[in-house]
Amino acid sequence: MKETAIGWMNLAWDTTIDEARGFQDVEDLYDNIEQEHGADVAQTAIAKHWRAKQLTLNNAFSLLQQSLEIALKARIAEVSPFLLIAGDPRTWPKPKDGSNLIDFSSFRTIDAVQLCGAANAVSAAPLSKDFTEFYDRLRQSRNKIAHLNASAIIIACRLD
Repeated sequence: MKETAIGWMNLAWDTTIDEARGFQDVEDLYDNIEQEHGADVAQTAIAKHWRAKQLTLNNAFSLLQQSLEIALKARIAEVSPFLLIAGDPRTWPKPKDGSNLIDFSSFRTIDAVQLCGAANAVSAAPLSKDFTEFYDRLRQSRNKIAHLNASAIIIACRLD
């Protein structure tokens, strides 16, 4: 799980960095537009550039949140993966094909909103208040992307 979390986190940051570099590569073009047509036209062109990149950036943002969610689940699973299972046992999946085994991935796990509390409850090293607040802001912003129109949402989430 940790490897997945790290891989997804790196992919999210790589995507974001690539988009920032791409903008730097054409930044002179916007300077030329400003010199030839004025600051308002240049600002409109820059805004259009970033609107075109919004879906990619929102996907990277969502992937960052998912990576932190997986990292928190890995932290909890270090104590016991069974701590991740959610719901009343009567609602758990039933064995199929006469087997007594149930694939762990068939179980519903605790929700993202519960992960920091669960990690703090079972971990020897609690999460910092700053991390918990950051994760919550990230999770709420990701929910807006995932459950609303992802390409139209411009995230205003401080990353500090």
